[in-house]
Amino acid sequence: MSRKYLSSMLSIVLLDEDSPLECYYNRICTIGKCMGLNFDSSNLIKRTISHLISNYMIIIVLYFVGAVGYSLLFVDSMPHVAVSITIFIIYLQAVISMIFLIQWVKQGNIHKFINLLKEPQNGEGVNRYRKSLLLQMMAAFSMTILVLLYISSTFAVYFSGKNVTAIDREIINSFGNRDSYIIPLIAQEYALFAWNLSILIYVFCVEVTFYEIRYFNRSIRTMNGITEESLCAQISTAIMKYSDIALAIRSLDKIFKRYPFMMIACTIPSLLFCLYVVFSRLNSDKEEKVLMIPALLYLLYSFFSLTAVPAKLHDEITKTKSAFYENTHLVPLSIISVQCSRCILFSS
Repeated sequence: MSRKYLSSMLSIVLLDEDSPLECYYNRICTIGKCMGLNFDSSNLIKRTISHLISNYMIIIVLYFVGAVGYSLLFVDSMPHVAVSITIFIIYLQAVISMIFLIQWVKQGNIHKFINLLKEPQNGEGVNRYRKSLLLQMMAAFSMTILVLLYISSTFAVYFSGKNVTAIDREIINSFGNRDSYIIPLIAQEYALFAWNLSILIYVFCVEVTFYEIRYFNRSIRTMNGITEESLCAQISTAIMKYSDIALAIRSLDKIFKRYPFMMIACTIPSLLFCLYVVFSRLNSDKEEKVLMIPALLYLLYSFFSLTAVPAKLHDEITKTKSAFYENTHLVPLSIISVQCSRCILFSS
């Protein structure tokens, strides 16, 4: 099977030919529905079950986080403290992400944002760069492998009867015994999947906005009006179009106003402690490495997703004004300046 054929098949499966923007988000929503996140369903029973599942998982994981935090009071070894703090922050991030994810699904903000983003250019930006978007999303989906690896490692270590850190016994005893630990362990892994899904949604929303802005800037640079009046009319139309895109950008900023900052604030310390555990204890037990190495890789992925991806979008937005000014060889600079001032006013 050729690489080109495989790529075309993935495009058909993951991106609908008519509306890849909505289709791809619907694929992501399918993952959430498989996790029981049916808060937007018209069926009362499904919504009730979703509330019960999510609330139960949040309570269990918060209790686990509290147990890890309490055990820190009785750990005196720096390596064990580092492992404990890493586990504490990772699952705190997971439960925070789960809360944000539930809020996004219940309020339907992502659907509203996608409709706003699609309207100005009819989703042509995503259509134009759909292959690049596909590669980005496939890379994000591949991070699920790290989550599965971490989950498998956690189950294997704990049910092998071994203790990875000095706090394992205290944590397990806080839930009764090792046999009854299966319930909180499932809740922890559910929270990790919710964290992965929230990162996936964040990356998707920022990426599709980036491609829509890039397509808009490209269309501005390739304007070729026959007369000054026709080119001014094209620029005026582009200004109105950009004002609609700006509404979508403001909606995106409103949705993710707190999430990336809270995640970055948690990721930095957990990443530092995880690096310390992995590289300062090269001769430690293999069970500890089995848990910490997948966690380290996923923390790195999370950190770059929350920083590099939005930075790319910001850079593309700042190029819009220069894209307008590239038409000064056809239209007087004074007219372009007035139009750009309107553009900035709409986007502010």
